[in-house]
Amino acid sequence: MKFRTLFLALAAVLLAPIMAQGQKIASVDLSAVLTGYWRTTQVNQRLQGDFKTYQDELRLLETQYEQMNREHRELKESALSQAVSAEERRRRLEQADGKLEAIQALESRMLTSKEDAERTLTEQRVSARERLTKDIALVVQEIAKGRGIDMVVDAVALSRNELPIFLYVSAEYDLTESTLNQLNKDAPAEFKNPPAATE
Repeated sequence: MKFRTLFLALAAVLLAPIMAQGQKIASVDLSAVLTGYWRTTQVNQRLQGDFKTYQDELRLLETQYEQMNREHRELKESALSQAVSAEERRRRLEQADGKLEAIQALESRMLTSKEDAERTLTEQRVSARERLTKDIALVVQEIAKGRGIDMVVDAVALSRNELPIFLYVSAEYDLTESTLNQLNKDAPAEFKNPPAATE
């Protein structure tokens, strides 16, 4: 409660000079714009494709891992057979040891592959989100300047405590739909029906 009161007081202090000068403030639902922007859909499809490729590669490694473990168990069991000579048992034990080393190497490869894929996907997701947000910001700036608006805030922004920064934003000054219309006006046909947002 203390943090919330302090944050709202700070917001009031920062906005007071703008309101006192009669400047115009508008809002945009950044989450809705990101969701409705056709390039977001395009990026998500690409990331999903990359994730599926990673999953397919991992499944192949897992299949190989299971097969190698079966072969290792069979070699160890056959090395205990009294139906073969001591020399043959020794040879099979050596084969089993070699197979175990290969299994351990594959385990390391699988772990590295998993870590690399997760890191790459995370970096791609963050980078894409930054690019999309810049696209949106440029369009919002263009609309705001055209309408004589001095400041545009994110209507659904949250504080560090996951509390809404703005408790009420009038729909009269909401630019969400205008922003989406501008962003999606040249969208390819397959992306022509993004999730709708109301203004």
